[in-house]
Amino acid sequence: MGEKTLEGKEIILSACINGVAFVDLKGNLTYVNDSFLKMWGYDDGSEVLGEKAIKFWHEEKKASEIIKTVKEKGEWSGELTAVKYNASTFPVKLTANMITNKLMPAYIMASFVDMTEHKRVEEELAKYRTQIPIENEENLRKWNNGIPIPTYRWQKKEDDFILIDYNNAAESFLGKKIDYFLGKTLVEMYGDMPEVMNNFWQCFEGKTSVKGEGFFTLKSTGKTKYFSITYTFVPPDFVIIHTEDLSRRKKIEEKLFKSEEKYRSLYNSMSEGVALHEIIYDKSGVAKDYKILDVNSSYERIFNIKKEQLLNKRASQIKWTSTSSYLELFSNVADSGESTFFETYFPPLDKHLSISVFSPQKGQFATVFTDITQRKQMEKTLRESEEKYSALIEQARDGVVIVQDEVYQFANKAAVKIIGCAMSKLLGKSYLDILVPESRDLISQRHNLCLAGKKVPICYETKIKCKDGTIKDTDVSISLIQYSGRPAIMAIIRDNTKRKKIESELQKAQKLESIGTMAGGIAHDFNNLLTGIIGNLSLAKLYTKSGDQIFSILNEIEKASCQAKKLTQEFLVFSKGGELIKKDVAVSRILNDMAELSLSGSKSICKLSLPDDLWWAEIDEGQMIQAVNNLISNAEQSMAGGGIITISAENLNKTEDTMLLKDALLLKGGKFVKITIKDEGVGIPEGYLNKIFDPYFTTKQKGSGLGLAITYNIIKKHGGYITVESTLGVGTIFSIYLPAFEKQVVTVKNIEEEKSAFGKGKILFMDDQKIIRDMIKHMLIHLGYEVEFAKDGAEALELYEKAKESGQSFDGAILDLTVPGGMGGKETIKKLLEIDPKAKAIVSSGYFNDPIMSNYKQHGFKGVVAKPYQINELDETLCNMLIEVKERDEDFSHSFEMTSL
Repeated sequence: MGEKTLEGKEIILSACINGVAFVDLKGNLTYVNDSFLKMWGYDDGSEVLGEKAIKFWHEEKKASEIIKTVKEKGEWSGELTAVKYNASTFPVKLTANMITNKLMPAYIMASFVDMTEHKRVEEELAKYRTQIPIENEENLRKWNNGIPIPTYRWQKKEDDFILIDYNNAAESFLGKKIDYFLGKTLVEMYGDMPEVMNNFWQCFEGKTSVKGEGFFTLKSTGKTKYFSITYTFVPPDFVIIHTEDLSRRKKIEEKLFKSEEKYRSLYNSMSEGVALHEIIYDKSGVAKDYKILDVNSSYERIFNIKKEQLLNKRASQIKWTSTSSYLELFSNVADSGESTFFETYFPPLDKHLSISVFSPQKGQFATVFTDITQRKQMEKTLRESEEKYSALIEQARDGVVIVQDEVYQFANKAAVKIIGCAMSKLLGKSYLDILVPESRDLISQRHNLCLAGKKVPICYETKIKCKDGTIKDTDVSISLIQYSGRPAIMAIIRDNTKRKKIESELQKAQKLESIGTMAGGIAHDFNNLLTGIIGNLSLAKLYTKSGDQIFSILNEIEKASCQAKKLTQEFLVFSKGGELIKKDVAVSRILNDMAELSLSGSKSICKLSLPDDLWWAEIDEGQMIQAVNNLISNAEQSMAGGGIITISAENLNKTEDTMLLKDALLLKGGKFVKITIKDEGVGIPEGYLNKIFDPYFTTKQKGSGLGLAITYNIIKKHGGYITVESTLGVGTIFSIYLPAFEKQVVTVKNIEEEKSAFGKGKILFMDDQKIIRDMIKHMLIHLGYEVEFAKDGAEALELYEKAKESGQSFDGAILDLTVPGGMGGKETIKKLLEIDPKAKAIVSSGYFNDPIMSNYKQHGFKGVVAKPYQINELDETLCNMLIEVKERDEDFSHSFEMTSL
């Protein structure tokens, strides 16, 4: 068959019904097949690979001696007691061989057979010998026919034994009716088998049990197989034997080699039958038959046919099949390369077989046959065994309970864990007691209808109240079963509390995203209008005196317009894609400043509790001040007669302070600054707690309902988390968790701002709004600049190029970022720098949260001015650009050094 890859061998090994494991020379498991995992109760190979082999044995000392023996002598065979995943034990027969590579030891291959059923039969025989009277023929025959292996009863007569009875399994195996053999003597049946004859007389004369095994050929059938035979003396003159076919349990006799010989040894030593086939197609490409290319020795044994009779024969020519069995299924595997598996009953051998089918290459398929007759019998026993079912249920990850007469009759470990109640206190308790009150009537009605055989929804969601008072979200699936002979409800319970919390966070994020999309567009357009209003107001004030009535009116209008500007900034907090303008900030400084400013003129007072070593955070200072201010304002408004607002903070390491962060399920590991704002106000009703961060939700007479939603979004954009706790009549506690780092100031250098130079120079102003262009004209002329205007980027580039060619270049430009239907500032600055690499430009936009506004230098701009702006803002920005003043962080800059606090 040619050399096969390890992958091909593993495919075959994975189909073996026997457990197979490879153990390296250090005693570690390096490979296990699916049958091994099933025997030991594991779900996945990753749970066992790399572990010491002796871990899986009850007698570790004996297991160590076995490994030592295999290393020294090359093989070992015998029985051991194995330990399953759940610590239960079971007997196995082990065959271990040392596999070599170029005559050097490479690894140990171990093959396992589960002896549980075999041991059970032996125990039943022992019970029979001591408990069932030989005179009770009816009991004897009933018991005898219940044994799944051939059993024969012989009686001493003169100098020989006569067969007087045998069971259904023996009749089925021998293939003849019982009358054919009854009365036959031992000599007639086993005359040429001295070992059998000797064991008979040894058992009878010694009045004991004798056991032997080997290859035997029965005269009656002509079959030669490897049997284990047990001879049992039963007074006064009976010998009962039972035989067990151990052919498929024979150990692999030859060692594996890397070459063709290694694979062939494995191939031919497998207890499973393996055959390689090739599809035969007609002229139109349709499969019409298949021929056999190769079979292993186990295949010959299972089907009782020699390889020479099979090779290169078509399936339809083989004597034990009249047609090409399963042709369509096999051809599909050979053509598609997709493996399959099925079980079938094979009448000629009276056996159940499992067949694995895979394709080693296109047009070919291999079949692996396993005799599962015994397994089928065991499965029937398993289905009838409530104890074995219970073992499976106990290992389930979901909770399983049985309710009968409205009380718990059974609960597995997972259910006990979910409900949070000890098993002794749960059984016999009403199932309604753990349900929240609002669910009890509906679920009780549904269970009663199910018990009555009516069709009801079998799956539902409900909340349960645990013993410690916590509420859990659960998914429940119910079904009607028979328990102790009466109808009962079996419910499967899954704890979905964490999933529900995550879904809630996702819904909240989706709401904010929807509003953000709308907010960005509205704020941009509104800021353009405000630019014209605020700019013209600042111009108008220049032409009036501060004592005039008109000056006061203009001043009030300007204040109102600035409030509108603040509102648009709040809208822009929701804007999707808007970037934060972050910098390293001492959180303690922000909290100190807010405590002093936020409650100015209020009846409430603020108490601070801040550690000296409070960590720093990388934040957008303006937005974080807004978030904290919203929470302080919310606290102040909840205390109509005034009160104390406590602001505290602490350093938290999530990996060390897990219990402190039990509510912040979505936070990743790391360091956080926890900020707590506590008030003594009226509190928030429990039903509102999951809604307070929703946009426009408010319980106040006044207010937009945006404050807490804005705060939530700011914290979320910073990678943090916010929680709330509240008790009616006691107060509310908001907790903010911000990603932090340990840092302290080592130098602070005050920088004096350079004085603004009065406007001198030629400015190019580009904006698509005429009202803004007209306003800027008056502003720039008033400031002393010469100005030209363009309504889009194309016109601006044309003006700039003409001015440069005439020798009267522009000293600077102000470019609007967004021009509907035309070239905006982003595209314009690229082309402008191509024309003049030394060109200076300021970017302006009503959407100040645009990434270009936050990172304007990366795009080639020298400055930024956000709409709406007043004349003094424009003056300062222009002056800074024209004298090439470097950007500063307000009126001071910091240089920091990381240290451990």
